Amino acid sequence: FGDAGGIVCSLQSSVTIDRCRVVSNYGTLGGGIGFIGSRLTIISSAISNNVGEGLGGGIYCNGDTASQVLIDSCTFSGNSCLPGPGAIAYSQGASLTVRNTIITGNTSANTSGIDVHTSARSAIIENCTITNGISTSGSINGAAVYGANQEATIRLTDTTISNNQGFGIRTLSNTTLTNCRIERNEFSGVFCQGGDIELRQCMVSLNHSHNSIDR
Repeated sequence: FGDAGGIVCSLQSSVTIDRCRVVSNYGTLGGGIGFIGSRLTIISSAISNNVGEGLGGGIYCNGDTASQVLIDSCTFSGNSCLPGPGAIAYSQGASLTVRNTIITGNTSANTSGIDVHTSARSAIIENCTITNGISTSGSINGAAVYGANQEATIRLTDTTISNNQGFGIRTLSNTTLTNCRIERNEFSGVFCQGGDIELRQCMVSLNHSHNSIDR
């Protein structure tokens, strides 16, 4: 596993990245960071202007059934990946947690922000802003957050998803949104393609499809 641009973490490694800048790297699996291991922690760091050719412009994570990824107080900006995702690709593992993080101006053919892929189990997104994502394939295929695994659980709390090309959230996973704002996205704010979805004390407004919630 050597196809990441900036930092490669493999062989069941446990890695902490604290107050770093990962900038202007190029790779196939993870333009900025490529991770296969047991634990990845990224704190107070900037992941920006990286380019991925296959999966994950900013970060590509492919762990094992017990792996954990924590991202706290970080910024992801200007990363790109074709076909996708622009900022964070989470392909496999036990849990992904993203807290207090800004994800802005990332580009993908499909998911511009966070992609919880087919073998991932759970994702927690708390107090984040996901905005100004660019989807080059058009609204129908794009999303800021995408849950691709019908058996996964995604929980978003105190998070704003706004001004993205494509859907705000597109999900096949069991998804709960609490105190979130889903606003001004180019296509539906929330598109549920499968699984159960629950919204609590949320604002879904000014999205540009015929329905703000489509199932």
